[in-house]
Amino acid sequence: MPAYLLVPTDFSEYAERALAYAVSLSQLLGSHIILHHNVEKVISSANNAYLSDKLYHEKEAEAAQKIQELAAKYSGFAHQTEPSSEGQSVVEIEPSITYGNTEERVIEILKNNADITLLVMGTKGKGAVERIFMGSTTADMVEKAPISILVVPEAARFEGWENIVYAGDFAQADPKGVEIVSFLAQKLNAKLTYLHVSPDEENILADAQKLDALETQFTFTPAQLDFVLITEKSLRAGIDEYLEHQPIDILVMYRKQRGFFENIWHRSRTKEMTFHSQVPILILKQK
Repeated sequence: MPAYLLVPTDFSEYAERALAYAVSLSQLLGSHIILHHNVEKVISSANNAYLSDKLYHEKEAEAAQKIQELAAKYSGFAHQTEPSSEGQSVVEIEPSITYGNTEERVIEILKNNADITLLVMGTKGKGAVERIFMGSTTADMVEKAPISILVVPEAARFEGWENIVYAGDFAQADPKGVEIVSFLAQKLNAKLTYLHVSPDEENILADAQKLDALETQFTFTPAQLDFVLITEKSLRAGIDEYLEHQPIDILVMYRKQRGFFENIWHRSRTKEMTFHSQVPILILKQK
């Protein structure tokens, strides 16, 4: 059976931008897409406000029509998100509608479908991760989702997969992460860069030795792979500094502990860092 990507949508622009990235990945990886929308009856849980039965049924019918139209719009598109020409593989999109609490329904779908290998989400809010369209924080979804997640910021625009950057810290999981992303880079015909940000110049020599050791492990990898070491006060600042000089089409990080996502995107620390609002981020997580 083919692998699936799950793409929740609220039919907004930023949700559709996330779908464009998912369509490209599906076309290149040979996977299918489950395009999901959840209909909620609760308007405000704080005020115990609910839709009337009439409005709820109208919302159901509207959602069913919109999701069919959106699936039809993107089915068969090529990775440039333009209509595919003769001979190109098509993208199969399966519409899905559930009812109840959106976050709970998404987690249920992920836990009950072993063939879903990636969750692709859009975010709303420039400069820092805000509440995602599905009504929960992106950080919460990163904590709860049992699979890897591709987070597409509001300002991101799909232009291809030329440069993938894996932000690593020489942790035990990094070799496995590089192996996974190397495979992805091959499929996407992209260049992969392992980027380590050293926060202290006193450790730069030790970090350089670790980088050399990691590079040796991947001497014979078929992917185009570079290893880069820079000095900056924080990972966030280091990535932003790197982005000023090198284009990044997707940033990859390995989720290693609870709370890391909030730490990376903490509003008081991020301010207007470029990559937060422009670069899609793939959060790797072992299923």
